[in-house]
Amino acid sequence: MRIKHQAREEFGIPGRFFSPEGRLSLPGMHEAKILAARLNSRIHITITTDQQEAVRASDLLAAELIDEILHYIIHLYCRDQGRSLLAEALDLVSRRNLPVDSLLYSFAEEFPGAEGSNPLNGLTGDVANREILLEDLLMLEIN
Repeated sequence: MRIKHQAREEFGIPGRFFSPEGRLSLPGMHEAKILAARLNSRIHITITTDQQEAVRASDLLAAELIDEILHYIIHLYCRDQGRSLLAEALDLVSRRNLPVDSLLYSFAEEFPGAEGSNPLNGLTGDVANREILLEDLLMLEIN
């Protein structure tokens, strides 16, 4: 799950809450509680007075889990098909001279990864950064 750069700044969300790819990464309830408290304090909501409006740690963890499940489904589908559908999709739009790199770059600017990472070139693990960005862009549309 990605969070816009503007929201990260506005709510003062530290980089430690994000993976190198730029996805929200809450390893446990403690971190989720810290982030929920930070968000609620910035929008002046307390759980005791505004229960319907408050961000809950469990909601953050649930949203992150749903996002990870969707990423896993894409991974399983690609594995079962025996090919990288994301790489093929990027190749297809590139051959049609569509401005995919400018779209991916804009997405990376809006939803940044780790500081100093090159959003379009290179690898994260063994996956091309362009494929990660495309997958996350698709997840943004699905969610």
